[in-house]
Amino acid sequence: MAYRQVLGWLTVLGAVIGLLLMVAEPMVLPPDDGEDSLFVRVALAYAGAAGGAVTGLVAGFGVLALLGPWTWYAERTVASRAWVAAVGAAGGAALVWVGIGLRTYGAFVSWEIWLPLCGAFALVAAIAAALLTARAARREDDKQHRLQQQEPSQGLL
Repeated sequence: MAYRQVLGWLTVLGAVIGLLLMVAEPMVLPPDDGEDSLFVRVALAYAGAAGGAVTGLVAGFGVLALLGPWTWYAERTVASRAWVAAVGAAGGAALVWVGIGLRTYGAFVSWEIWLPLCGAFALVAAIAAALLTARAARREDDKQHRLQQQEPSQGLL
């Protein structure tokens, strides 16, 4: 299936974005006590990459979970497949960050901080998934079109 590449690219993209966010974070916000050592900054960068990769992986599974039933029976347009993928990726990314917020703070989650954070990650995942899925869908359609052209005609001898 052509859409497995979307899962892989979302995972890689999530890891890169997570890494970059954690590397740039000390430049924007002053580090807390104990966060100024090189070891801690490197550990935070790895944690950011891991968090981004998990977000991308779950978003990718959201894409596959919705695209499978959507494309099973009928020919769908590239745009419709991209929209369905965007919804799946946004749902997966938001689910990860709601889970992180609940796991970290329990019932005392500061939703005014976590909901915009979830929304931002969901938006990035949705945009990336829509673009990657549109590309994969066009490739799949071109491949199917070429296969249909190669089949011999069904005319009489």
